[in-house]
Amino acid sequence: MKTKAHRTAKGSVMALLLKLNKNVTPLFSQACITDLPRATFLNRRYELLHERIILMTRAAVSLAFGMSVVVVLFGWIIPAQAMTITQLDLTGGAANYDGRFHRQLDHLLAQDGTLLMGQYQPTPDIVSPLAKGQKTFSLFTSGLNGAAAPSATVTGSSITVDLSSLFFGVMRGDSLRAWNIGGLATGVFNPETSEFFLSWDHLFNRHKHADQATFFLKGKIETTPQPIPVPASLVLYVTGLLSLGSWTWWRNRAGMWQTPQPVV
Repeated sequence: MKTKAHRTAKGSVMALLLKLNKNVTPLFSQACITDLPRATFLNRRYELLHERIILMTRAAVSLAFGMSVVVVLFGWIIPAQAMTITQLDLTGGAANYDGRFHRQLDHLLAQDGTLLMGQYQPTPDIVSPLAKGQKTFSLFTSGLNGAAAPSATVTGSSITVDLSSLFFGVMRGDSLRAWNIGGLATGVFNPETSEFFLSWDHLFNRHKHADQATFFLKGKIETTPQPIPVPASLVLYVTGLLSLGSWTWWRNRAGMWQTPQPVV
């Protein structure tokens, strides 16, 4: 049987709980209302950050893919443009030289002719020999001085030709006298028309003095395509970029469908 004291104590506890409930509930409701805009702001910032990450990832994937395409294209275009010079089609030239046989030299260089690369040529093959009296003047290439056969390289609008094996010959009967007139010729090259202009210097050593001569040649080059294999490092580089881009794209595509967790 509950006594009067018990009933009084129970009533006091209930009154205290009701009083606390009336005081705490408004404070809790006010705190929730106050923190609600902050939570919404944080959620919005998270969403914007997530969107930026996705955009940056897509840009990185696009950049990697674009770089790979460029590298692959240039890797195949450059070999298509690579070339080997096989011969020089001569259309004229001159000799700036005041020594012996300077007129004959100037006349020979002014003729049309063909100068082959990578091989030596005998007297009648470069230009037509010039006959005067009992003498015949000509140009030829030879390894008499230990020089290599003519060779040429083109870099952009510049051309370099090794003419160290070029000789000027004077034949009289069965006797042939030869003077080396070659050197390392340099000049300009027109990629659109394949035309070139060359010049080089040569020093003739005499018994008492030395004569300086400058020679000129012009014409067009003949070439053959020479493919260049793509280096293994280039293939590995492109493969790595494609793999990284594909993995990043797949990862972000799988993660972009996840719902962001709200920040409370």
